[in-house]
Amino acid sequence: MFVRMGQRKKGFSTSYLGTARGRGAAIIGAARGLGLNRIELAANLSCEPPETLGRLFRKEGVEVANLQNVVSTQGADDRFLCGDMLVDPRPAEAERAFGLTRETARAARKLGASRIVLRLGRYPGEDLRKISEQAAELFAKDGLSEGVRELLATARGLILSQREGLVDRAVRVLHSLLKVDQDMSFCIETRRNLFEFPDIESAGYIFEDLKNPRLKYWHDAGAAHAQELLGLASHDEWLDRFGPLLEGVRLHDALGLEDRLPPGAGEIDFRKILDALPAESVRILDIDEGCTAAEMRMGLNELEKLGF
Repeated sequence: MFVRMGQRKKGFSTSYLGTARGRGAAIIGAARGLGLNRIELAANLSCEPPETLGRLFRKEGVEVANLQNVVSTQGADDRFLCGDMLVDPRPAEAERAFGLTRETARAARKLGASRIVLRLGRYPGEDLRKISEQAAELFAKDGLSEGVRELLATARGLILSQREGLVDRAVRVLHSLLKVDQDMSFCIETRRNLFEFPDIESAGYIFEDLKNPRLKYWHDAGAAHAQELLGLASHDEWLDRFGPLLEGVRLHDALGLEDRLPPGAGEIDFRKILDALPAESVRILDIDEGCTAAEMRMGLNELEKLGF
């Protein structure tokens, strides 16, 4: 066993491995280098079948804590791109996403995992995406300026006009997933961009409607930081509102709207997150694939110093 004392609760996302994220040997090598034996299997699981990976991970003592629902297990094709379209108003796209999420759940069982972190989808059309991009560009230049505030006000109006329909679709699809995959927990994740669903109010409606003990919340530190900077919802709001449902956290640092930096390289207050975490919650270090193993170790050391 290569996990170090003090690291037992933490793991890393294989997204940092880039194109090798679904290759067993690369994952084992990264785990050994980091002294960890817990992973989040990130999209796209298309390099090796889950049966093969499951046998390898069991042999090497690696635990798969969770999978993302944008994982494909039937070869390197483009289907993983539609995994986050569960609330898409186009029936064919939503059906494909539902099938892929079910496929991810089947893969999770073979890998010994019991959690799927869901990306539900995006608001339809291009208006919110364009506003989100414009707001990010303006914020990088001038911070939370009047121009950014005007864009955000327009975005709120568009979100409000479409929220009810997307919440309804989300409730229906989540009800179906929870019914057909009764051994799996599904986690709604904090989203970063204005055009991504759900926002904090939509998430609240979903949790209130379903009240299922297997429907959980997954906190993304960088996404919550971006929302706080834009005045949308703070870390405290997300954690206070959904803390009792918190199953896990995606840990990375951020400078402004640039995230997925090693903890300690940005401006996020990780103590605030730690105070809100249940003792048995999953803690996943998720750093950009451009980061080195040394930067990953630096981030882990910083988290350990803070008490994670």
